[in-house]
Amino acid sequence: MPALRANAAPTDLRCWSVFQPNASRGGELRSVAALQERQLIKARGWYLAERVVIAVGRHEVVVWPSLAGRVLGPPVGRWAPHDLLAFPVEPPTSLPPWWIAFLLVDLPRSRIIAELRAVRDDAQSEATFRQLAAEP
Repeated sequence: MPALRANAAPTDLRCWSVFQPNASRGGELRSVAALQERQLIKARGWYLAERVVIAVGRHEVVVWPSLAGRVLGPPVGRWAPHDLLAFPVEPPTSLPPWWIAFLLVDLPRSRIIAELRAVRDDAQSEATFRQLAAEP
């Protein structure tokens, strides 16, 4: 896991992974359509950072902004796991349809927190998504 302050991470960590906005990748931002995707996510208020580390514990989910594999500053959010739910959505057309992409929803507030997709197609990202997608 990227260097996290011990007192900031969930003490009962189950899984963690790095995610990014569910829009075209940086190299594809030369097109107007790709720029529009990213701007729509930002305009809807579903944008946390270019990369986020999501750590899921038994009693807490913590999200930090990240850059180059390092956590930057304080968490952008902390929630009880039963207060969050991840709903799968389609990834950008530049990625295979099985790539992990989802809306992260704050259930008590009935508010979408972010539209994210996995940075890597790996077991760690899959496990983190599965924990977030588990119904309360």
